This record gives sequence, structure tokens and C-alpha cells, in this order.
Amino acid sequence: MEVSVDKLVSIYIKMRDKRDEVKRKLESEINDIEEQMKVVSNQILDVCKENGVDSFRTPYGTAYRTLKSRYWTNDWEHFHKFMQEHQAMELLERRIHQSNMKQFLEENPDYIKEAGVDELTKALGGGGGLKRISIRGSVFRMMVGGEEIAKNESRSMNIVVVNGTKHVARKFYAGKYVPGESAPPDCWSNDGITPDASIEAPQHANCENCPQNIKGSGQGDSRACRYEKRLAVVLADDIKGSVYQLLLPSKSYFGKGDLEHMPFEQYAKYVSSQGYNINMLVTEMKMDSDSDTPKLTFKPVGFLNKDQWEAAKMQGSTNEAKSAVVMTATQTDAKPKAIAAPAVQAAAAVEAPIPEPTKKAAKKSAEEPTAKKDLASIMGEWATDDQ
Repeated sequence: MEVSVDKLVSIYIKMRDKRDEVKRKLESEINDIEEQMKVVSNQILDVCKENGVDSFRTPYGTAYRTLKSRYWTNDWEHFHKFMQEHQAMELLERRIHQSNMKQFLEENPDYIKEAGVDELTKALGGGGGLKRISIRGSVFRMMVGGEEIAKNESRSMNIVVVNGTKHVARKFYAGKYVPGESAPPDCWSNDGITPDASIEAPQHANCENCPQNIKGSGQGDSRACRYEKRLAVVLADDIKGSVYQLLLPSKSYFGKGDLEHMPFEQYAKYVSSQGYNINMLVTEMKMDSDSDTPKLTFKPVGFLNKDQWEAAKMQGSTNEAKSAVVMTATQTDAKPKAIAAPAVQAAAAVEAPIPEPTKKAAKKSAEEPTAKKDLASIMGEWATDDQ
């Protein structure tokens, strides 16, 4: 189909204007609804205050009140020094200022090519990507930046644990898991107590009372929000090499086994009870052949010598190790000389009720996909007699 450029541009502008008109109408309707929601939310907050409670349940959902904190600074130079003093660059979100970056590249066209990528940038998710040991399908898979680069068919691997989270993390996905797809959770907590501060729409003010933590909110009798223990490990035969992230599902962390097959929590307590540090041991992690889902057990198989132990401790303090044990860029660093932190302020907020978990309805038959329109049908729909 041959169409003149004038006609294509005319049709495009007409479509753009219609799109903007529809958007304005929808935005107006949405704003009106949101204003009404604020009125109802304020009334819910008054009920909570009058009764001295932070939440209450109804047949239609759970309403609660929470305090949200927002942090900012008016002295960026001081704040930058504060982050450097505490080695806490994770206090900023990982986002590039688009306009400034564009201007910088225009003024320094050859700088980026010559500079290369340093280790800190790699650790924060830049060049090279996060290195991880996956246990998907009960197979040890070496992953870099989400791509599988190697596979270990053996049922066991010898590692050295160099870092780990103090708490058991939580994560929740609203959608159904799709193999091969990688997407961030809809809600998560690094400490298993409260949702991460970066989440715009947390499922609840705290993890314990969250509706996604109720038994039956997930598949079968499971909870929709999953437990996860995050470790940073190195290979026992390459202690000075790459640091890998290891994510332990609940079955690999909780529970009890014999001394040859311990879940990680039991293993860590056993090592501590013997008076040793976990990073001075070679740890064998092994797939549980009796489990229907990927599950690891752990046991000690040897000690590191002094030089190896020093190397393991150094690996545990690297940016790669600290980045591996958190859901976001947040890290834990040593505390050097302290300086005053920038002032913070808090603001109160009330969140709308979150529906209680209900029994899942039977899936409806898949709808027929909408046919993609071709140019001829589009032109016929939008063109007028004079075009």
C-alpha cells in the first residue's frame, strides 16, 4: 500500500491528539477518584485514632495506619562527604541523571571509552553483572548478569562463606512465575521485619501482619511472601577469585538434619557452638536428592590455612560481597570516623485497605488475542474524505 508522506503525517498527528485527549479524560477521572479515596482514607485514620489501634480487619480487607519516612538533604556537598566517610554509597538510589549524563557525553566523547569499568561499578551492577550460583532445577548453575555461563552436574560443591545477611529476607511477587523471566519483586524486605523503604506500594506496614504472610495466601497452604537467606561465597579452590551470590530458599535454611546434612541455620549454629568462624571453613553444599524442589544441605569438610583465611576475610569486605547479600544496592560497611549525618524528616501517611487472601477462582478460558492492525486498516479507520 503506497501512502503519501503528507497523509501519513496527518494521520499520525490526528492519532496523537486523540491519544492525548483520552489520557486527559482518564487522568481527570483518576484524579477525582483519588481525591475521594483520600477522604475515605482520612476517615479510616480517624477510626484508628479513636479506637487506639493501628489496624483492623473487615470482611472486605484489612485497614491500617503507618508512618512513612522520607529523607532528603539541602547540603549535597556535606552529604557526599558523609557517604565517603562511611563508605556508604548505597544511600543513593542507582539512577543516572539523564540530562547531565547526556551533556557529559557530548562534552567528553572519548572519556567513557578510555576510562574502563572499575570494581566498584561492577559490584553495584555495572559492567560484568552480578555473579550468582543458582540452584534452579536442583543443578548448580553459574550465572553472570542473569545469563547462565556454566553448569556443575555434580550433586555437591565446596565453597567458603564470606558474608551473609543477619536477617532472613522476604520477597513477594504479585504475578505468576514465568520460567526464564527476570523481574524485581513487587514487595520485599531485607530484614524480614518491614518492607524496604524504596517500595512505593508495600503490601503492609510490617511483614508479620502482612496478608501475604498468611498461610494459604500462596499456592496451596504456602505463604505468598517467601523467605530467603542471602550469602556471599567463593569457590574453595579459588578463594581469591570471583564472589558469588547464593540465595537460600526456606527449605535450605530452616529445619533440622543430621551432622552430614544440615540446613544452613543449623549448620551456622553448629559451627559457632564449636568455637569456629564460618569463613575459616571449607563448606560442602549438597543437593538433597529426596526433595521434590531444589534444597541444599551443608557440612564442614576442612579448614583454611592462615593465608586462605585472610583472603576469605578480605573477600567478605569487598563491594561485590556486600552487594550480594542485599535485595538492592544497600550494603553494610565498617564504621570509620563519624561525622554528623544530614537532618531527616518524617511524614505520616495512611494506606488504603489491602484485600485479604481469598480462595483462588478457577481460571477462565484464555481470550482470543487481538489481531494486530495493518497499515491499510489503520488508514481506513483514521483517514477522512479530504485526506
